[in-house]
Amino acid sequence: MLSLMSLNETSCPDTPITLMAEAANQKGNEFYKEGNYASALRSYLEASRLDANEPKYTSNMSAVLYELGKYSAAISNVITAWGLHGEKFRKSEGVLPIYPANDAFFIKLATRYAKANLNGIYSRSINLHKPPSEDPDVLRAEEGRQITAMQMENYVMHSPHHSDKDPKVQEMKAAWQQLLSLRGLCAGHDSTECTENIAAAEKRLRALPIFKSTPEPTMEYYIFGHDPARSLLNGISGNRHSAYILDTGDAATKKKKWSFLFGGPGDCRHVFTTLQHLADIQKRRTEKFTPKIHITLIDIHPAAVARIIVVLALLEQILRAKKEGDTDKVVLLHTTINYVYNTSLMPEYCHKLVMETAQSLLQDLPTRKHPVSKFLHVDDQSICALKVIFRYWSKPINKTVGRMLDTTAMSGQYMDAADQLAKMMNLPKASSAKKIANKRTKRYGSYEDEQDIFEELKIILPPKALMSNHPALAKLVKGHPSLTEEDLFAKAREEIRQTWKLNPTIFDNKSTEHYGLAISGYPREVVKPFNSINTYAKAVAEFGSRRPPPYCKGSNAYDLTAQFFDLVVDAIGALEEGLTLEIMVGDLMAGTSRLIAGDLSLSRPESFPKKYTRMWLSNVPDYNHGLLSTTVFVSPYLNNNQQAGSNCLLNTASWPKMSDFSYNYTLLFPKELPKFLGCEFVWGEKDIWDDVALIRLPIPRQVHELATKKELHDWLSRMLLCILYNGDFRPMPARIDLPTNLVGFFRLLVYLHQVGFPAHWLGDFAQLLVSDNLITEAKPYLDDLPIKASYSRSFNKPAKVHLASWQAELEVIIASSRLALPFSLTVSPNYPTTSDICIYTAKVQALSRTLTMWGPPPSPFTKTIGLIFYKPRNGITGEFLAGNVLQIMEGNPLITDSEVQIMLSQERVDLPNGEVAWKMSRQWFDKMRAERWTMVVYRDDTRSAVTTPLSADNWHQFEDLD
Repeated sequence: MLSLMSLNETSCPDTPITLMAEAANQKGNEFYKEGNYASALRSYLEASRLDANEPKYTSNMSAVLYELGKYSAAISNVITAWGLHGEKFRKSEGVLPIYPANDAFFIKLATRYAKANLNGIYSRSINLHKPPSEDPDVLRAEEGRQITAMQMENYVMHSPHHSDKDPKVQEMKAAWQQLLSLRGLCAGHDSTECTENIAAAEKRLRALPIFKSTPEPTMEYYIFGHDPARSLLNGISGNRHSAYILDTGDAATKKKKWSFLFGGPGDCRHVFTTLQHLADIQKRRTEKFTPKIHITLIDIHPAAVARIIVVLALLEQILRAKKEGDTDKVVLLHTTINYVYNTSLMPEYCHKLVMETAQSLLQDLPTRKHPVSKFLHVDDQSICALKVIFRYWSKPINKTVGRMLDTTAMSGQYMDAADQLAKMMNLPKASSAKKIANKRTKRYGSYEDEQDIFEELKIILPPKALMSNHPALAKLVKGHPSLTEEDLFAKAREEIRQTWKLNPTIFDNKSTEHYGLAISGYPREVVKPFNSINTYAKAVAEFGSRRPPPYCKGSNAYDLTAQFFDLVVDAIGALEEGLTLEIMVGDLMAGTSRLIAGDLSLSRPESFPKKYTRMWLSNVPDYNHGLLSTTVFVSPYLNNNQQAGSNCLLNTASWPKMSDFSYNYTLLFPKELPKFLGCEFVWGEKDIWDDVALIRLPIPRQVHELATKKELHDWLSRMLLCILYNGDFRPMPARIDLPTNLVGFFRLLVYLHQVGFPAHWLGDFAQLLVSDNLITEAKPYLDDLPIKASYSRSFNKPAKVHLASWQAELEVIIASSRLALPFSLTVSPNYPTTSDICIYTAKVQALSRTLTMWGPPPSPFTKTIGLIFYKPRNGITGEFLAGNVLQIMEGNPLITDSEVQIMLSQERVDLPNGEVAWKMSRQWFDKMRAERWTMVVYRDDTRSAVTTPLSADNWHQFEDLD
């Protein structure tokens, strides 16, 4: 905090007016020290009004304006105070003042002037390329300010200061040198180039990984959804009576533009239900118009996205077939969707249609010639990933129904709890054919009646119109006087093994071939479809305003699924003129900002939304630092007072109270989120067992609505410590993922400026990291995860956090994104620049660990990887350092005497194939190569090395990554 001017720095005669002015000034000082800047400013204004010739009052106004982040106003007051104080050193009228070299008042003003300019420039509130005003009075005033600024510069840079070793003089000169350097840089280009340079830095920052990497890049493929289908226009957990509903009657019918973002949309059921709801609103309109509806879908797995597009393509064909009155084709298409969406097995004619659809998408979607392109937009990078999947599905897959059934039977994946208990007790299965024979249900009665069929055959029934294609199955459904139920099931089972095919969309060419994610090339998780079908029925009951058409008027699995999707088809038809579905393959947290900024494709139209009406993130936050990531990386793209909802599925039982859930991820309690993060945290009636949501409050917020600077720095210190050193790992089902790295931390700082925190509050903290001068009362969290609320009351005596071992990574962040950071930083003249940052790669040897101190090794699909670079010496190994990161932070002399660098951000990690790539400055690489440093890859959850040491001789610069 820049200091105020004390009473003895200037003098004035003791008149009643000056005494009143001084009293107001002292009151302002009290407010200032309390952090009540608004009241302090009012007091200083009053003091200055009473005694306009006293420079310290104007100077104090500049100090409080600086603290409020109002840098232009602070500069104006600095200049005024400088002129008033300079009058005391003017020998005669018309002669320039002779400024004393070591005047404390001048030094403080000059320092504040430089810092206000720097932070104003970096935070974009001051534009060095702003054209001069055409107003003569404004131009004259500006010229006067420039003359004073030149006098100030001459005083700073050319006066023979007798106290150059004084820290205050050094601080002043360093700030001015940085300001002059920045001005010189901007003088070499015009406004357009400056804007382009800033945009390039912002793009580089968005491209840096915000999370630690997984040990291997293969992604888990979640095939079938299980959430109740709900509309995003309803409230939390789909509640139509919630305070957060968007369908508010007349207001909703008059709304002409909607935008929704779905992260991790899975099988898209919530998207489809939202479309049904929007179509229902359309029917209620008295004024007929087609609203603009934009829905963005982001999923990290290309197969999940490709599956959605296949379904959309089938729906588009149904829309055309209905218009043409081709009921047979409608039934075939609905049947295909039924099997794609619900089960692992499907009839051969459905399999053929899926392959044909995949082939047409492979051929025509990239050129936007496919009929679905009327309302579907896919960015260029996503198209490349999707083509691989479409090509895979467009040809027969070397998988068989028999092998699938045998594999799942051995794994018990289809068994429900009752069957598993029966097996353990050596009892006959409750779902045996004998049970079915006794039940004698009406096969097409309802979807509940099909559950016994599914238990025995692992299928749901095709519609009656297509049953003639399945003779043995038809006999089972109708019954046969000369065959027992056991015989009928046996023949149907054989028919299915011989003539049915596997649903191609449950396979991809990576996940389902991975030993850890599949069983011999077949999915591990295949769920029963009936809970999902029940949710379709509920959605139909909510939005189906007409009787079902004849081809799906029953209540079995096919009928209810077809009714649900028939409403989706009708919705697309009613809304198509204004409907856009935008789909992206990518990480929700890292990719949303890149998508909206246009980093991923030049083809994203300007008309596409930058802000959204509402978002649904599924349980993606579970794997990505929860509420913190939702706030920093997603909430900036919400409209004011709108919400991003999600649910917790990974570790639901870990949270006794919602305050525990909030604190673990943000180190804040729910009531604290508004003043730190500019968001409100809300949840449903069942706490964590219900949905949760973040509501974006209007930002930037006023400084008085935010945490104080001390509160902010204390919180940031804790957050930094918890990023560098997570608590103790716990296995499933209590696994807590906290993957944020230092890039994510700097993205948090950028976001906090958007919330309203003054730039220099954030810059002052970042400077402590860069200069390795952070001293804090906070201490690392040393208990089991999740981070407990009691940590908020855990303090040490002020102690230094030793950050020398993270400087290589800080250099990458700052050199890559200096112009993107909304605050000023002071770095050495030889600090790396953007051109010094390179990608390096190494071929590593993974260690085979069968046990850890926690038992079996944790999942290779969690984001836990870091890199340790070190200069080997006796007793210091990669394994030792991996287990002693805490001691490195605390400055243990045994370790701090060693040379170590830790990087939590990598460009690529694939341990099964021995591939690691990272960014580093040439300076660090050359030093490590010359001094023969060594590297290991480590997991921060187990705090152990996971590769053998690799010397720097085996690292190489890599120009480009796939």
